[in-house]
Amino acid sequence: MTYPPGAVGRPEGGGRIARRRLEPGSGAMTSVATLLPAEPPPAPGPTGPVPARGAGVNVQMVLVAAALVIALVATVGVAMLWSANRKLASEVDAAVAQSELAEAESARLRVALEEAPDTATVEALAGRVDGVESWTGMPQELDGMDDLQTRLVEVSNGIDSLETNLEDGLGGVRNDLATVRNDLSSGPQPPSAADVDALRGEVGALRGDLSALRSSIEGIRQDVGVLCWALGYRKDVSASC
Repeated sequence: MTYPPGAVGRPEGGGRIARRRLEPGSGAMTSVATLLPAEPPPAPGPTGPVPARGAGVNVQMVLVAAALVIALVATVGVAMLWSANRKLASEVDAAVAQSELAEAESARLRVALEEAPDTATVEALAGRVDGVESWTGMPQELDGMDDLQTRLVEVSNGIDSLETNLEDGLGGVRNDLATVRNDLSSGPQPPSAADVDALRGEVGALRGDLSALRSSIEGIRQDVGVLCWALGYRKDVSASC
């Protein structure tokens, strides 16, 4: 195609800016197309039904909710029971230490009473006995604090409450999973094998976390049982299970 002198335009079919050169002796401008091939037209967009994305979102929401339930129960519940267990152990140690001091003091007063019985020694011994009776089974801070028996009951109730809350949380997670299964089965497109495997993997991980949490609860329960067993052999501590 030729162009008259001074004309401005683009060649058709090449899609690029035309190169012009002067033909000797003709006095006209001729378009020279580029040596590179023309760019291919863009591929047509995909046709057909658009896959639904609601199922994947529901699965993610359920998994996040399940993880939050497990994390909340594990963090708050185990921390609460661990703190109660440590406090209970410190109270037992304090009561045992005070009992040992009382035994040593009473033995010293008995020796003094046998060697030189007098009114002052008898009164001191009686006062010491009254003091031992006043705080037997109690921690060092006497005012407004529960005895060891009450603390043991509180720890046992705390373990039962934690297990109940855990079961309630698992029930909610099971209901959410059932809802997701119904959505997947009734949706326009069935879930792929990869989606099912991913969901099973997440459920397996949650079961592992639950197993570890139950092991922690069982360990705390065994610690309380050991304390109860030890208190049964302490004549100077008024606490039992």
